[in-house]
Amino acid sequence: MSNLQTTKVLQRARGSIDLAFKKQQIARMYQSGSSKILLPKTYTPLKEAVLINTAGGITGGDKFEIKLNIASSKIVATTQTAERLYNSIGTAAKVDIHLTIDEVSSLHWLPQETIVFDGASIDRNIRLDMATGSEVIFLETIVFGRHAMGEIVERGYFQDNWRFYKDGVLFHAEVVRLNGSICKMLKQVAGGNGSTSLSTIILAGTNIEHKKNKISPFVNCLKSTVGISFWENKLVIRMLNADPSILRGEINFLLNELREQPLPRVWQS
Repeated sequence: MSNLQTTKVLQRARGSIDLAFKKQQIARMYQSGSSKILLPKTYTPLKEAVLINTAGGITGGDKFEIKLNIASSKIVATTQTAERLYNSIGTAAKVDIHLTIDEVSSLHWLPQETIVFDGASIDRNIRLDMATGSEVIFLETIVFGRHAMGEIVERGYFQDNWRFYKDGVLFHAEVVRLNGSICKMLKQVAGGNGSTSLSTIILAGTNIEHKKNKISPFVNCLKSTVGISFWENKLVIRMLNADPSILRGEINFLLNELREQPLPRVWQS
């Protein structure tokens, strides 16, 4: 009699979204697996798209893909709640996001926070393709551990790779890679300097200098550590705080000033 060896196969989440707008109308709407789309009724100039992960979070081996194509439209895309990256066994989770905006369109990419738990492992890639006449407000916020629960992210793997193109020419690129003792890295002065939540807001398009001049007077009044850079009609705002609730409130304030309209309703729930 031969010995049979079995290998336990863990269930993995899969999700895909392919959403396109043309002249403020849905041109394509595809959703599969754990990824869903809601299009709530709005009364602002921007049509709203809410992205949902019904799996409740992301862990090792999961794969998610989001494609968003905006043509002659003004869209704000957000998430129903904070995304959660859980402790992983085996390979890293993969998330690929591709955002495309044509010449006369606007996209406000405003997902809620991504919360990283101890032992999480993820490789995320975000690509943005825009045209000279388009406008983008891009937000990403990462929180390491739940502050209210006293959680500490001792170890993990987090890689975030961004590539932004305008008319096919690369105009912004950055990579964040934390591998191993994330807690120690965040404590270092050249790392998070003790902060466990960090946020980046990027504006690209026209009349961006006006936006910079508008928010600059408020920076010294914020409790978060804030840095602002402006060059070649691109505004980059970096924010760090040890308390994510304070950071979120200050993000809300800056976004209201930059957008001059209310945040998506899911942000207010």
